[in-house]
Amino acid sequence: MDMKSEKEKAKAGLLYDANYDDELLRERALCAEKTHELNMLGPSRTKEREAILRSLLGKHKNTFTIIFARYHTFPITTACVTVARL
Repeated sequence: MDMKSEKEKAKAGLLYDANYDDELLRERALCAEKTHELNMLGPSRTKEREAILRSLLGKHKNTFTIIFARYHTFPITTACVTVARL
């Protein structure tokens, strides 16, 4: 019987358990670090934001847009949107 790794199962669209797989746990932790780093960058740091997004999402054939919403509740409520085109 061919035993697939949890990552191979995930890529194949099969049921998998990421809670005890060292490789997936490392990748999850790295993703969390990169996401935190991205969230801490100011909106004007577009090149750095783009580099992190590309490292998270990999290569993509088409241009796509990611919108980051920021909500500020003090002293007034506003919503700001940052658009990243990759």
